[in-house]
Amino acid sequence: MTLAATAAALVGLLLATAALRSLANWPTEKSETVVLTGVLLLSLLPIALALLDVVIDRGGSINYGSMKIDFARGKDKGTTGITVASNIGVPGVPVTDSSTMQIDTLKQATANDVVVVDLEDGQAWWKTRLLVLLAGAVRLGKPDKIVFLGRHANADHQFRG
Repeated sequence: MTLAATAAALVGLLLATAALRSLANWPTEKSETVVLTGVLLLSLLPIALALLDVVIDRGGSINYGSMKIDFARGKDKGTTGITVASNIGVPGVPVTDSSTMQIDTLKQATANDVVVVDLEDGQAWWKTRLLVLLAGAVRLGKPDKIVFLGRHANADHQFRG
């Protein structure tokens, strides 16, 4: 995908440069080298961004002379999270029912560092389903943090704990 984007950018920019050269006589022979170098650098941008994404994902660092950008620390502090739907995604279903939707939602919740639970007006979650989510978090050690939101002062999605 990245190589295709690079090739498309290069071809598009070269065609634009050729059209400008024939229609407006720009760039001149004097500045043609600078413009073509710029076209090449711009077309390589998708590859540079893909490489930067890999460095960031792996928590690496970029050094240039005395300047250093270290992405390892940002990865340690960053968290990923998921908002779990009311009653583990199955509103209105009796507590005794189980479905693959519940299991998939619990798997997603235990794969993230942070889970957001919106209690809404206090009636959105059954205590038993909340207990299952919390018991799974204790047993598996994930999620590390559970954020509770709810209705407060006539405003939805307010931090409650």
